[in-house]
Amino acid sequence: MSRPFLGRGGARNTAQSRRGQTGGTPVQHGAMYESHINTVGVKRPGFGVAGKPMQVTANFFKTTIPERIIHHYDVISPDEKKLPARLNMLLIQELQTFTAPKVFSPPATYDGRKNIFSITKFDFGEEDMGEFHVIYPRADQFPSGSKYPKTYKIKLTKVAEINPEVLRRFIEGNQSYDSAATTAITAMNVVVRMQPSMQYTYNVRSFFIEDDQNRDARIGDLRNGLRLWQGYFQSVRPAGNCMMINVDIVTGVVFEGGHLIDLCLKHMHANHVDALIPKPIGRLQERDRLKLQRFTHGLRITVALTSASGHNYARVVRKFSSGGANQEFLHNSEKTVAQHFHEILGRPLRFTDMICVQVGNGALIPLELCTVIKGQLARQQVPSECIRDMVKFASKKPEERLEKIRGAPRKLGYTTSPYVQQFGPSANPEGPITIRARVLDAPSLTAKEADKKGAVVSRSFVPNKGAWNMDKKKFHTPVPRIAPVAFFTLESKERFTVSDVSACFIVLRSILMDLGIFVPTDNPIKRPGNPQGNVVDQLVALVETVKQMKGAPPQLIVVILPELGNDLYAAVKHFGDVHTGIITQCMKASKCRVENPSSYSLQRPCKPPSGTVQYYSNVALKINVKLGGVNMALASGGPGTITDPSNPVDYHGC
Repeated sequence: MSRPFLGRGGARNTAQSRRGQTGGTPVQHGAMYESHINTVGVKRPGFGVAGKPMQVTANFFKTTIPERIIHHYDVISPDEKKLPARLNMLLIQELQTFTAPKVFSPPATYDGRKNIFSITKFDFGEEDMGEFHVIYPRADQFPSGSKYPKTYKIKLTKVAEINPEVLRRFIEGNQSYDSAATTAITAMNVVVRMQPSMQYTYNVRSFFIEDDQNRDARIGDLRNGLRLWQGYFQSVRPAGNCMMINVDIVTGVVFEGGHLIDLCLKHMHANHVDALIPKPIGRLQERDRLKLQRFTHGLRITVALTSASGHNYARVVRKFSSGGANQEFLHNSEKTVAQHFHEILGRPLRFTDMICVQVGNGALIPLELCTVIKGQLARQQVPSECIRDMVKFASKKPEERLEKIRGAPRKLGYTTSPYVQQFGPSANPEGPITIRARVLDAPSLTAKEADKKGAVVSRSFVPNKGAWNMDKKKFHTPVPRIAPVAFFTLESKERFTVSDVSACFIVLRSILMDLGIFVPTDNPIKRPGNPQGNVVDQLVALVETVKQMKGAPPQLIVVILPELGNDLYAAVKHFGDVHTGIITQCMKASKCRVENPSSYSLQRPCKPPSGTVQYYSNVALKINVKLGGVNMALASGGPGTITDPSNPVDYHGC
């Protein structure tokens, strides 16, 4: 059985039309050229023959090129600021389904921003421009007693007709990759993702299906109000002699659905509602309220006040009130929020002292009436303490990934989507393609090692499956000497003692000496740091101390970091790379700690503990390169094209 290669490959770009240019040229984020530049296509001269042939399974599905002309329209809402793609999709769906269904028959596809693609020309008259007023949500969906639904003005202008034949010419090598080919590929991408965009939680080209998630609530739970969902990535791309749909599995972070109170308490790691009641009555401090506000900003909720039709209209969280519902007053009224909702509900609130949520229109709503809509992607950065759980969740065996990818055509509607059926691209749902590949022979590397007489000589070796062992080897060009050295500890003294620091230096020195770098036996300057203070200022003070004691600034500062020390790491690197230019090397306390540190001494040979040799060796590799050394080099007589400047080489996965 071939070993599946499931790399995602390539950049993920979304094309948007560029207003003000003829021909409706789309804007390609991250494009390598402007639309007025004519690219020149160069045919591949042929396929190589070197290496060991093998069959591999690639995460691509073949698809056909549409046969029909595609009409491209620009979407403009001049009186609106930039709206979320989710809302844009709802507005266009409302436009095509209820506002003007006869105009948009069959329905067109939309990318959520600026581009609409249709297989029919809309009847807009000679100017090829139509303007519509879309009411959303409709009156029968809006809660009674609320303000009137909003009216959105949407203007569509035809900008181009796309002949998919340009793609056929491009993949046959008869046309260069220009703006016409780019727009055609964009249209195909919008077509295949239109149906899943309307069904599932999505983020541009990634889709997350609630029914696919594990029923065990513990799996994917980050324990802070966020959950991990697994989904699909897809992208239509030209490849070889046909068009392909690249499919992979991705991981997304979503807010937990359910009561907003429960979400807030979980994020605050609290067990009692007192945590959401401001002081002095409760335990909520101002900084915690602001932290919670940042976490939930933009979150969509429903409120337990339905419209006459039973529809529960979604609201967007903007901020939290500083006072409880019995302390906050309605706008231009002497009535409190608690009194207002007592009248509406016919009963008092359960938590009158609890803060309220302020939604998009400025209304204050008690938290107990709010429910978080399931499947909302979290836009904020994943907390550092959750990274390990996220990596564990996302890691899948190749066989597991392949099996899930095989199910993508059915889940993403390659054969059932009405949009795919209308436009004509048909994907092969049978499974990912199998292609011929070659495993190239690894180039020989050169390092130094001691011969039987103790002389250091160059030796060549061939990596085994991309890995090699530096045991009994030395660097090709080691930095001659490292001195002075300083140690700066940001882990607590209880968890990483002075003896731990001394043992760390002794083990690291032993590894560096074995690899060919001389490190004097002088004890390095050791200073404990305050992780809550200004790290840069503390390091500057350490440099001054080293200058006074050693007569020169440190050549290397080794920094011991605690777990979850990403912010500290960034501060250390800013000090070294930006502020001073002094080389810094960070080490995790949990990785470099050794047993019985007091037993290590510079006065006798030191054999590093077996459990830490690999970690210290990897650190030594980084230190040598940072200080200007060369760890190893390509052996002479190896593959000439790799080192030949007249033959550029593209490296992947380096």
